[in-house]
Amino acid sequence: MFSQNLIPLAIALMASLFMIFLVFIVLNIKNQVPDEDRLYMDPVPFLMKPLWPFLNLLSIPAQFLPISYILWLKERLKRSELIYLFNPGQFFGLQLLSSLLFIFIFCDLRYI
Repeated sequence: MFSQNLIPLAIALMASLFMIFLVFIVLNIKNQVPDEDRLYMDPVPFLMKPLWPFLNLLSIPAQFLPISYILWLKERLKRSELIYLFNPGQFFGLQLLSSLLFIFIFCDLRYI
């Protein structure tokens, strides 16, 4: 049905449409993540700045955690003096992001 000349053109067209769609989705997700007020918090560490939007995105499901877990986590953050860097939701997002990075970097994804 397709001639041999149209197949590379179709692949290039589909790849470019996929990239446009991916950029649109990333920009849309970035607009959905609420801005945070860091006036009384420590600045974000230099090496964590590129990951900070993903961390905020992954902290959204923390609103569904039990209150007892959030209070326990907040107490642990206060004890370690990290409460000025993270709130409990962001720390939960950091845990999720760390586990995802570990899976993609150190695990063989063929067996998952």
